[in-house]
Amino acid sequence: MSVASGSAFAVIAVAQIANAFAPQRDAARLARRNPFVLGAVAVEALLLLGFLGIPWVSDLLGGSWPSLTGWLFCLLAVIVLPVVHAVHEALLRSRRR
Repeated sequence: MSVASGSAFAVIAVAQIANAFAPQRDAARLARRNPFVLGAVAVEALLLLGFLGIPWVSDLLGGSWPSLTGWLFCLLAVIVLPVVHAVHEALLRSRRR
């Protein structure tokens, strides 16, 4: 079992979840615009927990529960991703002017 591969998978999954909310901070508004997004986020979170938290599944996939450092990288992804998205949007707006 590899803590590194479990951590990498967790960072990717958490970053995807953060990306779903990056353009839209209000979950209620996002749910009205696309009702499937919240369901997809819930499914991804459950899959993350299942793939890494159920021992025989994580053994089969070759990963294991992330270390504290792995979870810190997940937190970093949640913080950095919206900032990068905002910078990207600002650059696009400045180019349109």
